[in-house]
Amino acid sequence: MVLLAIGDRPGFTRPVVSATRVPSPWRVEGVSAFAVALTSPADSRDVEWSASLPERLSNAREPRIVTFLAGRYCAGQALAAAGAGRDAVVEFGVDREPIWPDGFVGSITHTADFAGAVVTRKNGVIGIGIDTENLLSEAQAQELRQTVAPEYSEINFVGPDADGEEDALLVSCLFSAKESIYKCLHPLVREFFEFSDVSVTKLDRMRGTIQAVLNRPLGVFPRRWPIEVRFVPGADRVHTSTILRAHDLPSVASPSFGNRDESST
Repeated sequence: MVLLAIGDRPGFTRPVVSATRVPSPWRVEGVSAFAVALTSPADSRDVEWSASLPERLSNAREPRIVTFLAGRYCAGQALAAAGAGRDAVVEFGVDREPIWPDGFVGSITHTADFAGAVVTRKNGVIGIGIDTENLLSEAQAQELRQTVAPEYSEINFVGPDADGEEDALLVSCLFSAKESIYKCLHPLVREFFEFSDVSVTKLDRMRGTIQAVLNRPLGVFPRRWPIEVRFVPGADRVHTSTILRAHDLPSVASPSFGNRDESST
């Protein structure tokens, strides 16, 4: 367990959050991953890790500070494991996107009580997106299903039939999968896109995979460009991930495409 705090916030003298490392839940080969469970500090031990608070968060409430701290901590640990060195840090851009050190690419995710990051060298990897979401309730799933997946009735669901809580699980998976796709592609195309701009065509519960396509062109990626997302359901969360490698790029992409060093949170 590590106590995290803001290092230079006036009057903020107590630890912000306690982070306990947990196994990485994402199914992404060839990356360094780091994940933590977050709880309120239960004692007054010395702070073991701190970070400066960006100006844009100077008036943020504590929940936002907690997620910033936890995400940055996990990103730093994953960077070190990937070979970037203990002094390597991830910075954040104007849209809160992480800016990775030269030669590395990664992604960060967090909820109120969980955070994690994955990082890898850019040896043929163009982009990564990971996401973790708390499972939706049945009522939430019914309310959000049309927004998250207007194509829901046309998806080929493979595996046990959806019913009740299982239906909520499927909508949670679709929500998280589209978040991972956004985090992977947005740093490359620099263009905002909606849930409806991506259609899921197949969800295989036995293999833990989701197949999706773009509904419109995004940068060098044409309409109907295919994307695979992996998902891992847990007791109260769902975790998704997608990775884009150089050999997966459309043939129209230039050799230098993807050399920026960012990926979204």
